[in-house]
Amino acid sequence: MKRIKQSFILCFALVFMVTSITLTYSGLHHIKTLNHSEEATIEDSMKKIEIKEVKDNIKVEIYTELPSSEQFTDEEATIEYPLDIYETIYLDANNNIVSEENRTPETEYKTQLIANKLGTYEVKVIIGEEEKISHVIIEDTKAPELKLKEITINENDAYNVGSFIESCSDNSKKECRLAFKDEKMASYKTNGTYEIMIIASDESNNKSEGVIKLIVNKPGSALGTQPTTPSNPTN
Repeated sequence: MKRIKQSFILCFALVFMVTSITLTYSGLHHIKTLNHSEEATIEDSMKKIEIKEVKDNIKVEIYTELPSSEQFTDEEATIEYPLDIYETIYLDANNNIVSEENRTPETEYKTQLIANKLGTYEVKVIIGEEEKISHVIIEDTKAPELKLKEITINENDAYNVGSFIESCSDNSKKECRLAFKDEKMASYKTNGTYEIMIIASDESNNKSEGVIKLIVNKPGSALGTQPTTPSNPTN
């Protein structure tokens, strides 16, 4: 009986040890699994934190190319612009613009998106499965390019601001607004050489100025001869 009792105690002890070892291993495995899960969660969070920086806005001049994806972010991205703020132009191998009627199906062309509408617009910046909102600001900050020409008239001949314009162009592709800097410059009638100042502006109120001469001859004198200069012709 004593041996049986000892054997029973020994068996019980072995069972207890095996059970303890099993429970301990299971607990460790569970902790390890939790740690892996926590690590994965942290990694996912880090990936979200790592979402690449995207510029909040980019400015571009009217009738120039819209910004590429590289200008918004360092990451590989796709940019989606509103369809009504640009026009597409096609370029040949020499970067010459090819009109629609001259394009052929078998030829490959480079394309550019040209901003053609002033204002601030939302832009989608798509990086993988992430979508960010940025903005493009299409503005006109350039003054018109103004070239003037000197004119010679006879006393009492009529002239206007357009008489002095050799050319005036603006990046908005719209006509320049032209005016004399001083209204009295529109009414010189007597013999003399006058300094005429002209202002060219555009719809965004960018301005450029030019100065040119008006020569007024006496009747009967040859146009282009130097007249007598008044003592104070611009006053």
